[in-house]
Amino acid sequence: MSVRLRQRGGFTLIELLVVIAIIAVLIGPLVPAVQKVREAANNAQCKNNLGQLAKAAHNHHSVNKRFPTNGGTTWVRQILPYIEQENAVQAQNLVLAYCPSDPRGTGVLSTTSRGLTWYVATDSVNYNDTGVISRHMPAGQGNRVTDIKDGSSNTVVIGERPPSADLALGQWDVTGTNSDDAVSPVRRSTLKFTTGANGACPNPAIFRAGNVADNCSFNVVWSNHSGGANFAYGDGSVRFLTYTVSQALTFQPTQVAVSNPQPPAASNTARTPVLSAVAITAIRISPAVLTRVNATDVAVAPATTPPPLGVTILEGMATRAGGELLDPVD
Repeated sequence: MSVRLRQRGGFTLIELLVVIAIIAVLIGPLVPAVQKVREAANNAQCKNNLGQLAKAAHNHHSVNKRFPTNGGTTWVRQILPYIEQENAVQAQNLVLAYCPSDPRGTGVLSTTSRGLTWYVATDSVNYNDTGVISRHMPAGQGNRVTDIKDGSSNTVVIGERPPSADLALGQWDVTGTNSDDAVSPVRRSTLKFTTGANGACPNPAIFRAGNVADNCSFNVVWSNHSGGANFAYGDGSVRFLTYTVSQALTFQPTQVAVSNPQPPAASNTARTPVLSAVAITAIRISPAVLTRVNATDVAVAPATTPPPLGVTILEGMATRAGGELLDPVD
């Protein structure tokens, strides 16, 4: 009796390669979508961290009647009791101080002797100490809410800035005043780093996209999010600002809106507006130059004293003084 063996069918090598190619084509479009979802989750976590830090700063104000400062110890050290981390030591990494969008990953947290921070108190230009969280004032002598002249909802207090490429700077707990670790200006010409991965660092340093592998990026606020960074305002809210807020404002040389318009004309004579309502509501500058009013309330005037060029929206938003630029252009 003969036994006939059955032959099992199988894939040829070519068929297998075709199947793999089809699967790769189908999965390919999903990769960017997965990356976007992951970044959206990271950005949401980053905003939550900033919100918690801002609320802690307000709790510090409620108890001490003043905001924390960066004098003597960092402002982060001073708000630890309000984030239930009062026993944290210098070498400890705080969950609220880390931004998960950093491409270096959590591995960098164990490479330094002190904990790192991705969030810094903001100052305006070159540490002129006009920020809400002062860089120079001793602890206990910080600013009050009433010192924010443009209103807490119009003034940024805390922003993003990853630690330096060499991880030597960007620590949340540093003893002494005038430290760059937990405070950063939004525009800077007195650079902390003058050279980086690509040679000389840009000067002035402005709020724009950076690179975690380049020490030059540490000179000013920026983030690993696409197109801008998150900022916590004086009222505790967190908003995403695009890099366009660091663009210098320019003005028409022949006309300027003034805060003291011409006296009301006769009822049958219409006033001549200088700027459209859209333009006026987009920016605000010192009342001596431009005020936020209805277009029909602004009269034509010679531009004999135009505002200084090079001033940016973010510079005004980072200072507690009144009358500067406030509203970012969408």
